[in-house]
Formats: sequence, structure tokens, C-alpha cells
Amino acid sequence: EEAIFESQSASAEQFVKKVSQPLTVQRGGEAVTAAPGNEIWRVRAQASVMGDVDYGVLTQELRSLVNEAVNGLPGTTSIITGMVPLFLRTQNAVLESLIESFALAFCIIAVVMIILLRSPLAGILAMLPNLFPVGVVFGLVSWAGVPVDIGTMITASVALGIAIDGTLHLLTWFQEGIREGLSRENAVVKSLAHCGPAMWQTSLAISAGMFMLSGADLLLISRFGWLISALILVALVADVILLPALLSGWLGALIEASVKKRMAAEQPSQTPMIAEPMQAAGKS
Repeated sequence: EEAIFESQSASAEQFVKKVSQPLTVQRGGEAVTAAPGNEIWRVRAQASVMGDVDYGVLTQELRSLVNEAVNGLPGTTSIITGMVPLFLRTQNAVLESLIESFALAFCIIAVVMIILLRSPLAGILAMLPNLFPVGVVFGLVSWAGVPVDIGTMITASVALGIAIDGTLHLLTWFQEGIREGLSRENAVVKSLAHCGPAMWQTSLAISAGMFMLSGADLLLISRFGWLISALILVALVADVILLPALLSGWLGALIEASVKKRMAAEQPSQTPMIAEPMQAAGKS
């Protein structure tokens, strides 16, 4: 005890020290106070940042082990600090904000689609191809048991932005075909012929570029790379297969009715003109 507390050598200060001034620390919303003379011991544990570790489970297991060890020591409390709990809290906060931002982006885009298509039902149906890649890829990720972290969650918003770009292009040219008097099937063919090459070339280029990140040593970057690559490819399938199928069915019928209604409203009303001969009245 004399060697540890009185000499306070550099090696001893790394794991134990006596409190010289009152100290208060927040733990789980409760204040833990250390009075002068109390001993503060530090037990250090190391965790791999590069590994596939659930830091929530790791922290909970560590807390259980420490509580069991100090349970029989009256007046002893434990606090888990360090980079791992800080990283865990940061990760949870980022994940929650990403989920909220994705929901907000989806609602805003849905409102824009409803205004653009002049039909609430058509706007909701047009959002199905944009949700398709997120639902399919993240469903497979959940089924495979792959943990969701910051790198995987951020890809949902990116996939939504890429999918809506192709959807808007296809809808724009579909409406243009309807205005030209084409049937729904021919309008779908025209829109695919115009937008299809650009869509698949762009998607393949971006997907191949993002897939290069899958070889990164950092697991967070590696997951982001292969997951965003898969999302882009599934978004391409949704835009060139699912969306044309919807345009040939109920969605196309709703858009066709809305376009024809606007065309009828834009045509000027033609009132027939009746010419009556004018007779000059007067006396010679």
C-alpha cells in the first residue's frame, strides 16, 4: 500500500489512485460520488475495432462480470468508460438519425411524387420501385444475420436517391408518350428505349466502382462497398422491370387518366362564330 499510494510511481498511477478532491460521475442517469480518500482502480480491457464485434453485447457482458466481482464488496461501484462505450453510443445515435432521415426523405419524395403525378394513389404506387431495393437487400442481410452498423445503414438513403432518379426519368418519358397519343404499352417501350441504356450503363459503372471498396481492411468500409453495390443493381432491376410492369397496369392507368385530363383542360374552348349580314339603314 505504501508503494502504491504514497510513492505514486508512474506504473502505479496507470491502474490506481486516491481521490484528492470530491468527484461526481454520471452513470446511467445516476450520480456516483467519490469522496477524498477513496480509491479509484482501473481495469483495462481491449477490444478489436477491425473485428465483427457487437459492442453492445460486449459492454453488457463486461458490466455483468464487473458487477459479479464487486457485488460482495460494500461501498464499491463500477463505471465502464473508454472508447468502446463512447463508440457504441455514437453508433447508436448515428443509426437512429439515419433511420429518421431515411423516413423523412421517403415522406418528402412521396409528397413530391403525389404532386407531380396529380394523384395520391399514383404517387404511392410510384414509390414501390424505390423501396424495392432497400426491402430486398436489407431483408437478405437480416436473413443472413449480418450485423447492421453505420456503414450498412447509410446505404439505404443512398439507394433511395439513386432509385428515384431512374424512376423520375422513366415516368417523365412515359407521360410524354401518353401526350403523343401512344398506348400505355407503347409509352413504356418508348420510355425504356430512351432511358434504359443510360440507366443500366450508369448503374453498372457505379456498382463496379463501389464494389472495389469491399476489399478494404476496415469492416465498416468493406460492408458499405458490397452493400451499396448490391443496392444499385437491385434498384436497376426495380426501374427496368418492376416500374414498367406497374406502368402497364394500375399505375399507368392512373397516370394516363391524369395526363388526358390535363390535356383536355389545357385545350382552349372553341365557341362557334355566327356571321350575320349587316344592313345599312338610312334614307336616300
